[in-house]
Formats: sequence, C-alpha cells, structure tokens
Amino acid sequence: SPLGYTSIGGLAISPKTGDLYFVDMDSNQAVRIDATSVRAGECTYQSHANSLFLSALEIAQSEVDLNCGEDSFSLMRDYTCQVDGTIPNGTLFEQVHTDSGYASDNPDVQSMAGMDEAAALLANRTDCEYESELNFDALLLGGYYCHVCLPYNHGSSCDAGGTCANVQWQGFTCDNEYYVDFESSANDPLLVLSSLHHDKTYPKNSMLELSRGV
Repeated sequence: SPLGYTSIGGLAISPKTGDLYFVDMDSNQAVRIDATSVRAGECTYQSHANSLFLSALEIAQSEVDLNCGEDSFSLMRDYTCQVDGTIPNGTLFEQVHTDSGYASDNPDVQSMAGMDEAAALLANRTDCEYESELNFDALLLGGYYCHVCLPYNHGSSCDAGGTCANVQWQGFTCDNEYYVDFESSANDPLLVLSSLHHDKTYPKNSMLELSRGV
C-alpha cells in the first residue's frame, strides 16, 4: 500500500466532500483522505445520494428552521451531548440476586467447579406461568437451553416439527436433525449418517424413514 496501511477493515465516502474514510485494523486508526489533495483527473466521485431524498431534506430543513429557529435541523449526531455520570440507584439492580443469580459468590454458579443441586432440580419445573416463582435467570445459568418453560419451541431453534433435548451447558439436540459425513476410503468411500439427539451412527446400507413435514 502506498500509504502504508495494509489491513483496511471498511471504506466510506462522504457524500458532501467526497473525502475517503477507512479504518486500518492493525494500527487501530480511522483515516481520512482529503479529496482536494488528489490531483485533478486522477480521482472522481459521483454522489449516490438519491435526488428525492435531497429535495425532501431541503423541505424538512426549511420547515424545522422556520418553526424552531435557524440551524435547528440536523441529521448529524449531537457530539456536544454530555453523559450523566451519576451512579443509578442501587435498588434498580435488586434483580441480580446474590443467592441465585449473576452476582452469586457460589463457585458452582461462577465456574464449572460443580453443579448446584437447585439447578439440577430445575429440569422438572413446569410452573412456567407469568406469576410463577421460577427464576428464569437461574434456569439459563443452570445450563438449560431446551426447557418446557422457555419460549419459542422450548427455547430451541429446531426445524419445524422437531423436538429438542437439553445438553447441560452445551446446548441442545433436535430429534429431526441428522448429520451426513463423508468417509474417504481407497476401496470403499461412503456417506455416514448420524444423530446427536439419538446418540447413534447408522450402519452402512441401513434404511432411515423420515416423517413428512418434520
């Protein structure tokens, strides 16, 4: 690169000035190339801004400036905004339970040292109502990604008709999901069918019947 940047992660051109902006990932810099510094004829740019958008922008700017004062309208972010550094009231964070949630100092919660007994009991909970005492944070922290109380097909993304089974802290499997792997062999290459849900690899030349719509 003639400019010395070799890891450009993105490009953008200003529709007003024609200046080129890009980010160099290795140096962690945002760079602007001034369009006026390029000699005439070597670099040309035609704005892609829609003419209808530009006319609507002018109308909106005129109306806002008329009603709210000159220079009141802007599409640019207000960089003069000051962030309020006041620490919020601690009561807003009472849902972060110290006995069962993210703030717990129990090593079974904060590491993989073990499994909390209460988390194991969540597997059989069916009190999923809105006013239930079930702690949904504890449900997810307990490693339940497929559970009767989780929304949208028990929390899984199985294809239509599929039923999930939870795999503690790893995810879930679907009973209508199968894997086909190619096993190369000099004499007899073949396709191998398996299912994580059924924990099974199907023998060579075996038949598998799939239900329609599942």
